[in-house]
Amino acid sequence: VFETGLPLDQRKRLGQFFSGDKISRLLAHLAIEDDTARILDPMAGTGDLLDAVWEASIQRGIRLSEIHAIEIDSDLARICQQRLGLLASISKVTTQVVSADAFDVASYTLLGSQPYDLVIANPPYIRYQSLKGRRDAIRLGLTRVLSHRLKGQSHKTWKTLASSYSGLADFSVPAWLLCALLVRPGGRLAIVTPTTWLSRDYAQVIRYLMLRAFQLECVVEDTPPGWFPDARISTNLIVARRLNEDEEVVPLTDRKNWITPRWTILDPAAESCTSLIGSVFRGRCPEADFAPWCHGSEPDKHHTIHSRTFFVRNEWSSLQSQVRKTKWYRNLESDPDSTEQLHLKTEPTSCQTNKTPSIPERVQDLLPVEFAFNSIRSLNDNGIRVGQGLRTGCNRFFYVRLIEQLSNDWTKVRTSRVFGERILIVPNTALRPVLHRQTAINAAGHVELSTQALDFRLWVLPEDLPQIAKAKETYRRMGKKPPRPMPNNLAVYVRDIASIPLDHRTNSSVPSLSTVRTYARPRTQSTPPRFWYMLPDFKPRHQPHAFTPRVIQNTPYTYANNNPELLVDANFTTFWSDLPECSPQVIAIILNSVWCRTMMEATGTRMGGGALKLEATHLRQLPLPPLDSATFAELLDLTHRQDPSSQTTADFIILRSFLPTPKTSTEIHALVQALRTRELELRRFRQGTKHFAV
Repeated sequence: VFETGLPLDQRKRLGQFFSGDKISRLLAHLAIEDDTARILDPMAGTGDLLDAVWEASIQRGIRLSEIHAIEIDSDLARICQQRLGLLASISKVTTQVVSADAFDVASYTLLGSQPYDLVIANPPYIRYQSLKGRRDAIRLGLTRVLSHRLKGQSHKTWKTLASSYSGLADFSVPAWLLCALLVRPGGRLAIVTPTTWLSRDYAQVIRYLMLRAFQLECVVEDTPPGWFPDARISTNLIVARRLNEDEEVVPLTDRKNWITPRWTILDPAAESCTSLIGSVFRGRCPEADFAPWCHGSEPDKHHTIHSRTFFVRNEWSSLQSQVRKTKWYRNLESDPDSTEQLHLKTEPTSCQTNKTPSIPERVQDLLPVEFAFNSIRSLNDNGIRVGQGLRTGCNRFFYVRLIEQLSNDWTKVRTSRVFGERILIVPNTALRPVLHRQTAINAAGHVELSTQALDFRLWVLPEDLPQIAKAKETYRRMGKKPPRPMPNNLAVYVRDIASIPLDHRTNSSVPSLSTVRTYARPRTQSTPPRFWYMLPDFKPRHQPHAFTPRVIQNTPYTYANNNPELLVDANFTTFWSDLPECSPQVIAIILNSVWCRTMMEATGTRMGGGALKLEATHLRQLPLPPLDSATFAELLDLTHRQDPSSQTTADFIILRSFLPTPKTSTEIHALVQALRTRELELRRFRQGTKHFAV
């Protein structure tokens, strides 16, 4: 009731999606064990998780001694205090709630310096943009807590990771580091987290930490519509045991033994009115029955609960290939140039070096034993670059709608509704066609050019002409013509935009927006001036050879860009190449192969509503065979044929390159069909129309 009474925009901005009884009970039973006595939730909210741990301890006869909570929101802390106070009044457990910032080292003075047997948390999922000025304070606070609580040889590992996570990371990354830090050696960490912990670049330090300092014990995943449908994210419950210091200080490149925990996926059909698994485990306490089942090495089969082995060594191989060039990796690992082959499957032939992308586990079972794992290359290795489209910083200003082309020189456009839907007459040289949304692509793959970007690199406000005149010599050396003064109606519009507040609460205007503000630069001896209303020079990722939507509802599809003038918005992941034989059509036919589409389904981020998110970070690690000039020429020839079977032939060419032992067309066709089936299963699984045991 409390949560639903909060405004949805506030909940999203502050990450106020509380765990609730069902999730809390399940995670509590997975995490608690016989020697659990001291428990902490450093982002406790209203106390859902701590209440559930206490309840689980009563049901399983485990005696708790202390339950501690930290909560920065005073209203939530008060509710949590009342709730835990009730528990203390009916049992011998000691409870304490601190209304403070978990990243303030002073918050722990009242709680003592001892680490905890169990740290359980649902860290707020707050995007980095919403953290604003808090980002540096959070990192500094984490470092201070680290120095206060951690001594010994492992201090270097934690300090390196705390100082190295990306400034683009959402709040859950430093929160996860903090929670993990507070667990005693041998104790357990239990986390509610978005599934993006395995896919985001900025979460790589978390993945490394969980391998280096913890032993992963189990992962439980939801399926559409998910446990937090309002947040539109997929969720994992993770339980891991903290290693002893002598184990923690050993670099992963020197590790010999790798465990294989269970990864369990819960269908909505497993849920009852009081439990996420109540329709399968029908005892008095379903969660108490589920916990040993989930931790077991070979659990029984259930059609609504799917369990598979999670190969932690595979996870290290995949992560190592992504981070081996980072500074923090070189600081923490003993042999960054190791060429040791890490097995991807139990078969001795299924292995790859740490320099290459990995094959997702959800696909490995389809591949023949002789599959050439050691030949895997990334898109970049094959000369195909991956990036993200244009971010203007304020689409409402820079994007306009085409009304009518009046002549070869002039076009009539309409501005955003935010700016009054004004009608402007704009020089054609100040407009660039832009693909903004998927809806602009028709069924045949053609782009409707109704959205145009205002490109004022050749036009300036009359009052800025003196600065242009001072840079006349710079323009001459660069071989560029100086910008001309804007037509009057356009100049009036740009001046008005500079004075109109976008947000009446802060009075911020377009020129003051963080991204737009960076466009402006003063004149120097080597560079001419640039003003806030000028987009910077476009790069290949803004005018790519091919593109695919970042968020996809149905089948992943990549479009060739046949218009070199077309700008592609950041709603799309973009591809380009410097190789003359790698045309837009060749890039598209490669990425539309059944192999690549299946890899996209297996590695993309599943979102609420059944959508698939394909970031550049996913696609940079998309595994491909080495594509030589002869293969590119063969694919290029296919694109010229206009034959409906060309894509099927491309499937054969790509898979043939993965099989060093000659295969008959029948055998390759069988593999193509198996991949098509798996792609369909994975797509239906994320859409919630099919339950797939992966």
